[in-house]
Amino acid sequence: SGWSYTAGLDWKPTDDILLYAKTAKGFRSGGQNLRAPSAAFFIPFQPETAYSYEIGFKGEFFDRRLRVNLAAYTSDVKNIQRSTLIAQPGSNTGASATVLGNAGKARFRGVEAEITALLAEGLTVTASGTLIDPKYIKYSDLTGDRRFERFSGVFKQQFALGADYSTALGSSARINLHADYAWRGKVPLDTYNYTPNPENAAIITATTGPALGLLGARASVEFLERYEIGVF
Repeated sequence: SGWSYTAGLDWKPTDDILLYAKTAKGFRSGGQNLRAPSAAFFIPFQPETAYSYEIGFKGEFFDRRLRVNLAAYTSDVKNIQRSTLIAQPGSNTGASATVLGNAGKARFRGVEAEITALLAEGLTVTASGTLIDPKYIKYSDLTGDRRFERFSGVFKQQFALGADYSTALGSSARINLHADYAWRGKVPLDTYNYTPNPENAAIITATTGPALGLLGARASVEFLERYEIGVF
């Protein structure tokens, strides 16, 4: 059990501009290592708690033909739950096991931006981007300092571009065109317990997904206000 909350403050200096600040708290439940190799490793772990803080800007300009959204945030995670190697309590034989425990602290910082612009009648373009910087502040176990380890599934860089165009064809038809491109940087597919040195380069490469870009497009024709034929 635990308390979570969200609190925010909004301010509109004009009808078309919004400034805001927000803070929130959340948690992941604690538990026990029920699949431990022996009773000595049935060690409970505490809840993981996250505190986040965000500031942002939302604005519309040029008679609402341009929309800009900006945000920056930081999240601090305490008692982060990770797989750790621990020694058996009271053991003189050096017995150890890998269990889920409270490994330490982590910090996530990021910025996001979104822009939508009506460049001409029927033509809208969009752009967005995200940067995230994850970092362990404290993380260690019997193997030593593990703060160098990566965060699996976290894309540090992402951006996307898109365009839509729509125009009438005569009195009863309309053509719609769309194109988009999305890119994200390389991503760790898994964590690893190996220091980042040349001897472990193959392990790091094998557990890293390459950067990827996706290009898409769609064209369609609407007619009689009831039917549409499209290719994509």
